Amino acid sequence: AVVSTQSTGGLIMTHGDNRGIIIPPKIAPFQIDIIEILPEKEPKVKEISSNLFFELSDSFRIRKDSSSKSFGKKISQSEIEGTPIRIEIGPKDLKENVVTIVRRDTLQKKKVFLNNVFSFVTKLFNDIQKSLFEKAKKRIKEKLIEIENYDEFKEEIKNGVFLIAPFLGNEKDEEKIKKETGATSRCILMENSTKEKKCFITGKP
Repeated sequence: AVVSTQSTGGLIMTHGDNRGIIIPPKIAPFQIDIIEILPEKEPKVKEISSNLFFELSDSFRIRKDSSSKSFGKKISQSEIEGTPIRIEIGPKDLKENVVTIVRRDTLQKKKVFLNNVFSFVTKLFNDIQKSLFEKAKKRIKEKLIEIENYDEFKEEIKNGVFLIAPFLGNEKDEEKIKKETGATSRCILMENSTKEKKCFITGKP
């Protein structure tokens, strides 16, 4: 599928923090990153990493980082690129038969026994998806303002909000709005409370 730069920008603005982008699990290119810690010191790290990769790959889109990069760089790349779930596998954890699982949206960490990994990440996947959806819905609701005239529009758009306005859809007027305010139209609402009102820029019914 092709994703526009506008859609990508909207995704970053909606789901992002100072570490990078946060991608909802259902649309993430990679849903889980498996990070190997010090595999050169403990051969079991690669063994468990491969086992988990094959166990989870039928249900999730997975990327395994077996590179020689430092642990910090591996984590940083995963966070910048917004992979929803990260599984860290290292010698210390394996002594307790656990791995560390991190969710990208909150950065919360959890030690999980190896035989519980599949069920844990399945639930976590759904939890992250629901949480991001609810946060986005709340954010949009808080920034959604209905206006009736162009003066109101020009004043409110400075505040970085979403505006609902009655508009006849004239391309010339739309170009004027974009030139004067930088704002562009996003969608036509299915449930539209502005249908009976006059166009906010021309005053026509």
